[in-house]
Parts: sequence; C-alpha cells; structure tokens
Amino acid sequence: MEAIEIVKNLLETEDLDMFSKIISDVSSEEILYLFVCNFNYDGNIDKLYYIINHSLCSRNIALKIFYLLDGYSFLLGDLDNFSDQSVPLLLDRIYTGLVSNDFSKGNIEIQSEFTKVQIYKLKKLDFNIPTDILFGIEGNFIDSTL
Repeated sequence: MEAIEIVKNLLETEDLDMFSKIISDVSSEEILYLFVCNFNYDGNIDKLYYIINHSLCSRNIALKIFYLLDGYSFLLGDLDNFSDQSVPLLLDRIYTGLVSNDFSKGNIEIQSEFTKVQIYKLKKLDFNIPTDILFGIEGNFIDSTL
C-alpha cells in the first residue's frame, strides 16, 4: 500500500484497536509525519499517543505535534486555553520527552511555529527550553499535502 493510502486509512479509522494494528505496521517516519500534519486536532487526541509511542516517532515528529497542540500556551502555563484537559497531559509528556532526549533524531525538517515575539517571551521566562523547540529542526522538506 502506498504511503498516502496508508495515511488516509489511518486518518479515517475511528476504531482505536484497528488504528493500533495499522499503526504498528507502519515502517516509515514519513507516514507518521504525514499523519500528524493531516490529523484533526479539534477532536479526540487518543491516536496521538500511539504516534508518540511508536518506535519511529522521532524528535522531529514529536516537536510537530507539540507545535500543533499549542505548545506555546503550554510553555507559558496558560492551561485555561485548552478546552480538552487531556491536551496539556500529552503536551507535558512530549515536552518531557523532548527535554530528556527520549525521541531519536529524525530526518524531516520541522519549522518553528513560534513568532520572534513568542520566542523572546519564552526566553524571558528564564528556563532552559531546548533550542530546537524554539527554532525547529533542520532536515529534509516533506510536502504534507495529501
């Protein structure tokens, strides 16, 4: 099955047991990345736990999820911005993994989702946010359009 077909299948699968089975057979960082970029972040985020626990979930993919789930509000401690309180729990898990280097280095470029003003504010908070969280990760550009 082609990568785009696999990603579409993952996005359309609502049953978590079926999703778990399909995702466990994924053997490409690119497929995980495409899924993350096309996932509906307004709904249930349970599928994202399968992604961050996947053996191919790189630092790059974890960082992309962190950005898309509003990691900026999380870093500021603005937890009231999250209507779904499971989001800060996932963000905490991802942030902890990023800080402690639990994720392997991947090959996909992740551009920072933070503006210069946001980066300035985060630096003023005076805690050591890893550089790649602030500025992104260099790598190969992948078109995330399905």
